Amino acid sequence: MKGKRSSNLDQTGRPCWKKGIIEWKNCKSCEIKIRKWRKYCSPECYMKNKSVSNNLKNYAQKGSVPWNKDTGKTDLHIRIRKTEFYRNWRRKVHKICEFKCVRCGSNQNLIADHIKSFYQIIEENNISSLKDAENTDSLWDVSNGRSLCNKCHRETDNYGYKAVILYKNQIQQQGGGKWQ
Repeated sequence: MKGKRSSNLDQTGRPCWKKGIIEWKNCKSCEIKIRKWRKYCSPECYMKNKSVSNNLKNYAQKGSVPWNKDTGKTDLHIRIRKTEFYRNWRRKVHKICEFKCVRCGSNQNLIADHIKSFYQIIEENNISSLKDAENTDSLWDVSNGRSLCNKCHRETDNYGYKAVILYKNQIQQQGGGKWQ
């Protein structure tokens, strides 16, 4: 629609959904009046205003290092679970269990679970690096694994932080260890 338009119509000529109220502001680049929700009046204005130095400055203000890319602060168990050794162990466990949950028989959302908890194996073998993990046979023992669906896995004693608490309680009952 060319020419002047009435204040209660939008750009296509239809009535505005906000009861005829159109909110305006100026383009960041050329000061032309635009709708309130836009930043620039055209792609040319956007490209003219966009610069590499602005992007770098904004990135530095927000933080130059992402929160999860710090120097070695990623937990060891997460790094172990991302290795090829772990993927192969998981595939073998699922294959032995015929890609079904050993408790309920479901074949959806399967998780390869360590019967003797992953945390306990790491603590007992004093694993502190990926090389230590690769050389620890009990971590990759297929007979220590089972396939569980997500629901059944949450009900086990060695799900998530429950495994840590259980292991710490066992150490305390035996009369010693790190957590006395």
